Amino acid sequence: MKKRGKENTLAAIGASGNISDQTRNQGLTLVELLMVVAIVGILLSSGLTHYREFAAKHHATVVVNWLISTIHFARYNAAKNNITVTLCALEGKHCTRNWHKGLNIFADSNENGKLDNHEKLIASLKPVAEAGSISWRSFGRQPYLQFTSMGYTNFQNGNIIYCPKDLGSRYRRQIVISVQGRPRLVHTRNLAGQPIDRRGRILRC
Repeated sequence: MKKRGKENTLAAIGASGNISDQTRNQGLTLVELLMVVAIVGILLSSGLTHYREFAAKHHATVVVNWLISTIHFARYNAAKNNITVTLCALEGKHCTRNWHKGLNIFADSNENGKLDNHEKLIASLKPVAEAGSISWRSFGRQPYLQFTSMGYTNFQNGNIIYCPKDLGSRYRRQIVISVQGRPRLVHTRNLAGQPIDRRGRILRC
C-alpha cells in the first residue's frame, strides 16, 4: 500500500510538472503578439523612410553628375572641333524643354537650335533614370544650351534645376552655368536644409 501510494504521489508530481511545462510552452499572449507586431511595424516604417531618403539623395547626385558630364562633353566638342555645338532634348529635328527624356549634342553651324540635314549629330544620351523634372533657364529663354568654338556659351548664362518626383524640396538641385561655359553645383541651403538660389529663395520647379 505504501509503495502504491508513493507511485501515485510521483505520478501526480510528474503530471503537475507536465502541466507546468505545457503552460510555459503556449507562447506569446495576444497582447504580447500585438506589441511585437507594432514594434516591427515601427522599425519597418523607419527603415523605409531612411531608405527612400537615401535613394532620393543618391538619385539626385546621379542626375547632377550626368548633367555636368554632358555639359562638359558638349563644350569640349565645340572647342576641339572649332564649331558651334547645341545641347538640348530633340524631338525630331527641333529642340524642346523635355530634358528629362534625354539629351542630344549636335553641330549647329547656323546656330538656329535645330538639327538641320547638313549638320552632324554628335551624341544622343539617354536619361540616367526617371529623372523627375529638369528645367533649363537662361538669358534669351531658349530651350537649348549652345557653345561657341571658344567653349563659351552663346550669351546664355543660366541655370538648370533638377526636381525629383516627390519628397519635397530637400532633394532639388541647381547647376549654374557661367558665360564662360563652366557648370557648377550650388550648395547653398537655408536653416531647414532646403536648397536655395542666389537670392535665398527655395528652388522652384
